[in-house]
Amino acid sequence: MNTHVDAYYDRQLVDEETHRSIILCKAVLDKQDSPVMTKIACHARIVALLDKLPVIRAFDRTRNTQNTSDLPDCAPKMRQLLVDRCMGYFNLARAFHGDGNVQNAASNYQRATTLGETLLQSVLAPRDEPAKNAEQRSELHSNTLTILRVALRSWAEVERAIGRVTSARRIEARVAALDTES
Repeated sequence: MNTHVDAYYDRQLVDEETHRSIILCKAVLDKQDSPVMTKIACHARIVALLDKLPVIRAFDRTRNTQNTSDLPDCAPKMRQLLVDRCMGYFNLARAFHGDGNVQNAASNYQRATTLGETLLQSVLAPRDEPAKNAEQRSELHSNTLTILRVALRSWAEVERAIGRVTSARRIEARVAALDTES
């Protein structure tokens, strides 16, 4: 069962202008014939729009000043925005990687990884809650774990391409630890 919640229609979380901009960027990304640089610009725009949302900024401030295990639980719509932002950085990294820009790919894989790990440790961690919320949390947890694994593997590949073998080995160890945990 798909428990996706559309947070983009909640005007307390996402204003009308931001929602329209994200829809336009996604429409461009859906076109198969869009140039690579246009796709990179659209992915970057989506990430920038999500990063600027007051609820995302509040989450980041809280995350940066507290232990991640102390983060407050957030509503399903907020969780969806956080996972979408993680996915946005991952997609941006893949676009850079596909274009051969390994430096930008590496930094965006790192950002996606950091966000994914924070989400798994706090916001998406299992809790006692109503079944509907638990199901949505479980689905987002599974999606985020998948994104995280792929992002880590891709990041390690990029680090090797740049010549950072030691860094690549550390990242590969993180993938192995994730595989062991689940």
